[in-house]
Amino acid sequence: MYFLRKMQKTKLIFFGTSYISAFCLESFIKDDFYDLAFCVTKKGSYLNRYCARKNIKCLEIECINQDTYKKVQEIEPDLFAVVDFGFILKEDFFAIPKKGAYNLHFSLLPLYRGASPVQSAIYDGVETSGVSVIEIIKELDAGAVIAQKKVSIKDLRADKTFEEMLKVGAPLFAESLKDPQVLFWQDESQATFCHKIKKQDGKIDIEQDSAELALRKINAFYPWPGVFLFDQNLGRIKLHRAELSDKKGRGFFKNQNELYLGFGENSLKILEIQREGKKAMSGQDFSKGLR
Repeated sequence: MYFLRKMQKTKLIFFGTSYISAFCLESFIKDDFYDLAFCVTKKGSYLNRYCARKNIKCLEIECINQDTYKKVQEIEPDLFAVVDFGFILKEDFFAIPKKGAYNLHFSLLPLYRGASPVQSAIYDGVETSGVSVIEIIKELDAGAVIAQKKVSIKDLRADKTFEEMLKVGAPLFAESLKDPQVLFWQDESQATFCHKIKKQDGKIDIEQDSAELALRKINAFYPWPGVFLFDQNLGRIKLHRAELSDKKGRGFFKNQNELYLGFGENSLKILEIQREGKKAMSGQDFSKGLR
């Protein structure tokens, strides 16, 4: 009897929407400790398509309502695992699982609570961030931390940062939920917050921004919402990759077949650029069209 109890799987319901969610879900699927009852996701989401390919039962929702609550409750789950879900679970909802509801958050909490922790950390010039597994409570991203690991994000764009964080975070999430214990309680006095990103956040103003800030925007907001500026001769331009340069200038200029965007005292060497309605190209190729 003891052996049978020991081998009984933990019944899990997984909540998510995106590629990030699907990547984390794989760690739970591969681990025999878990019995995945089904996933909860938005209609038409990446996770929904992923579940269809893998023949995983999926509950598609447009909002969390009483019907959702009933379908989840009748499963009598042991755990909730939540990653990049897009809906906020209310208190009566995350009280359902016997062993608790947990979230994987992409920062070293209590830093960067909110919707854009990766992008905000890059924008702020942070070189080391990380991942945190937390208990879900009523207050946003404020629950007890049960696992946390640091990740170097120096000189990385947001897309690559997420890749590095997922390599660490996905297995950490699945492993830490086997026996969730409080690592530490968050210090509210140290908490910082980040807002939901808007398209306008990606605008560069060469009169107001520095080259350093512009580079942080390029890295933080790739691939979405992207970084753009308006040039009186070239129109709307998107910048995808760049690096700092000590060359002085203002606006676009070229030097030895390299393309630069000057901010006065220093500049950005443009490595990848895109004119509106055109394909992205290297800075060198783009510079050939400049006089």
